[in-house]
Amino acid sequence: MSLDQLLAHAAAASGLSMEDLSAAGKKRHRSRWRQVVIAIARRRLRIPTVELARRFGRSESCVSMVLARIGETWETCPETQRLLERLASNKCEM
Repeated sequence: MSLDQLLAHAAAASGLSMEDLSAAGKKRHRSRWRQVVIAIARRRLRIPTVELARRFGRSESCVSMVLARIGETWETCPETQRLLERLASNKCEM
């Protein structure tokens, strides 16, 4: 699965656009979904931080801080569960 495919599924699950998910800003709903996408992309899909940083318009250190901040809690948050359920229902390979 590509990062753009993951973003498309996250957009559908969250009600946000792909542009909203990757845009700058600190609105809680958008920020939380962005964190979840970054965590899944890095930890499950093994997408390099440099690619994530480029796609989200951030530095590599910012992406690393997002991953450190969300820690292991990303696996149990409702946004992650909703996105993973959507991916499973669409039989997406991860």
